[in-house]
Parts: sequence; C-alpha cells; structure tokens
Amino acid sequence: SYKFSNNTIVGRLENYGKILKNYSNTNIDLPSALIISLNKDFSSVKIIVNYEYDLNFSDYLYTVSSEFKINNNLNMYLGLNSDRKDLMNGDYIDELVSGIKFGMAFKFEEYIFHIATQNMGPAGYSNSISFKKIIL
Repeated sequence: SYKFSNNTIVGRLENYGKILKNYSNTNIDLPSALIISLNKDFSSVKIIVNYEYDLNFSDYLYTVSSEFKINNNLNMYLGLNSDRKDLMNGDYIDELVSGIKFGMAFKFEEYIFHIATQNMGPAGYSNSISFKKIIL
C-alpha cells in the first residue's frame, strides 16, 4: 500500500496459487483476482473505490463504498457495485436496491460486531454477522 495526504492506494493478489491435492476428480482453478483500491479519507467519511479483475474469467468488477463514522464506536457502510445490471430482477424496488450493500460495525471495548446485507438480485439477499476481538 502507498499512503499520501488523506489517500491510500492498495494493491493485492487474492487466491493466487495451485491446488496440491484434489479431493475429487474435478479440476477447478482457484478464483484468483487482482484488486486495486483507492481510499480517500475525509473527516467523518471514507470513500473506497475498488477495481477487481478476475484472472480466471477475464472479467472485472468496480465497487464504490462509503464508510460513515457516526461516533468512536459506530460505523455505517454503504456500497454499490458495477455488477448490478446483471442482478436486476423483479419489481421497481428490487431493481432499485440490486447490488447495494449496507452494513454497520459496533465497537465495544476490544470487540467489534459487524452486521451487513447485500441484495443479490434473483439470488436474494446475502446477510452476514461477524464478531472480532482486537488482540494487539
């Protein structure tokens, strides 16, 4: 990563490697991706722009996200991805919210609680809950 003024540029390669031993007769490559992120910090809002290139399918995805710092213990997240055109299905409201992500993070002492949801179009909603303990 490279940091300058209130900006950070991050580059990473995810899931790049080789499967050493398959547990079945199928031959599937790891879902490798090259990801470049630009983070812009304002006083109470962080804007994150991601470019993700899938090395297996030669496909890309853009994501624009915002992190709103409500107070020292509460953050809210809102995001939109470029894949939403492929997720649209159903009535006007479904098409309006397709590809939109929303989440919250609450910090209590050394614990962080995350809850998030994303509209996946015809596949429905993806919901997640996670707990994290800060150890360092």
